[in-house]
Amino acid sequence: MLFGEYDYETDIRVQRREAFEDGLAEGIEQGAEQKAIETANEALKMNLSIEQIAKLTGLSEEKILQLSKEISNQ
Repeated sequence: MLFGEYDYETDIRVQRREAFEDGLAEGIEQGAEQKAIETANEALKMNLSIEQIAKLTGLSEEKILQLSKEISNQ
């Protein structure tokens, strides 16, 4: 659009499409993280080690320790 004629409607369509794609990617990422947390919670209940759970889920050991504390507080 630098050298061509500016078209407001095209600009808005492009911005909306980019916003939609960004939102979709963010939603997918959040869903994947939620699934990893659910998996980690189940693995903690099975008494797997923190290291094993980190490898299995891709979550940090700190996050898994936090989840472990939340489970023990319930």
